[in-house]
Amino acid sequence: MSRAVRILIVEDRPDDVELLLDELRRSDFAPEWDSVQSEPAFVQRLQQEWDVILADYKVPGLEAPRVLQLVKEHSLDVPVIVLSGVVGEETVWECLKHGATDYLMKDRLTRLGSAVTQAIEKRDAERALQLSRQKAEENRRRLEARQQYAQKLESLGILAGGVAHEFNNLLTVIIGNVSLALAELHPDSSLYENLRQVEIAANRAAELTSQMLSFSGKGILQTTSFNLSELVEDSIDLLKSFVVSDKVAIHTELAGGLPEMQADPEQIRQILINLCANASEACMEAKGGGEIAIRTAIVARNQIPSTALSPDELFEEEYFLLEIKDNGLGMAPEMLPKVFDPFFTTKFPGRGLGLAAVLGIVRSHRGAVHIDSQRNVGTTVDVFIPVRQRESRR
Repeated sequence: MSRAVRILIVEDRPDDVELLLDELRRSDFAPEWDSVQSEPAFVQRLQQEWDVILADYKVPGLEAPRVLQLVKEHSLDVPVIVLSGVVGEETVWECLKHGATDYLMKDRLTRLGSAVTQAIEKRDAERALQLSRQKAEENRRRLEARQQYAQKLESLGILAGGVAHEFNNLLTVIIGNVSLALAELHPDSSLYENLRQVEIAANRAAELTSQMLSFSGKGILQTTSFNLSELVEDSIDLLKSFVVSDKVAIHTELAGGLPEMQADPEQIRQILINLCANASEACMEAKGGGEIAIRTAIVARNQIPSTALSPDELFEEEYFLLEIKDNGLGMAPEMLPKVFDPFFTTKFPGRGLGLAAVLGIVRSHRGAVHIDSQRNVGTTVDVFIPVRQRESRR
């Protein structure tokens, strides 16, 4: 079966054009072709896509060196095969030096088919190599940015962990003494309400301290065995009553037969609450309502996106997936790199650590988290927690 090939021929002799086409057909090519013999026509044809350019060396006003120069000026990778009658060896090498793929004598056209084949194969190989290099460079830049971001979060985590521990010690004293004072006072006392406000503020600060510890990955883990799907199912009433707006519907797709997760169930529940709270607010902001989809599953390591944030390399073969998806407002692309920064918010300030705390919890469990968001479409957050080898299915 003949191979289709798009050929642009630079030739001022129609008989020679026919000779080239006949030889290509004998070599099992089905050429789609055009011919030119002036520079303006050649430049115009360069706007089209060609597999090979066949250029006679001595077309008046458009000699082969000029053809090669124009191809280079237009940044094209189309192979150029130069053809001629009798020329010196220096001319051949000059053409090859300036970018010609091959050089054929017109009285030896039997090699034309193989020359065209080799030229196309060389072009395709060079394109593949260039694409591979571009992908490698993109991966290098992405991994470098990911490493820099992870290092930044690690530094913030160390700082947050140290501050949180010291702050927690101070709050323990404050809350303890306020509680003792309240126990001694009558509720009608003028100081009672003031102390109650101190207690409320101190407890809120303690919650923030706990989030800081979560972000730092240094919170105390109460690890136990539990079923992730059952934990989500048991949390739905809590989410509907206190976290998610009644104008936002919750749908679940919970996998059955999951292995037991070895993790801190309250911290995993905290991830669920934080993500659902964000999703609900995004839905309300966009449409005054919407939907949240919660999904659990088991995924293989190679299914985790390379852009997912994790503390280090992921070694386990399988991971639990907790996915929270909403059809809310979504985020612009420039916001995505910042969403895990402490106290970052697209809403009003003073919201706590939010997604930063989620990342801290995931990090303390040696997992990963990935976020995908499109403006006016919605957001999907995938949390990956490793399935340990010792865990058994039930």
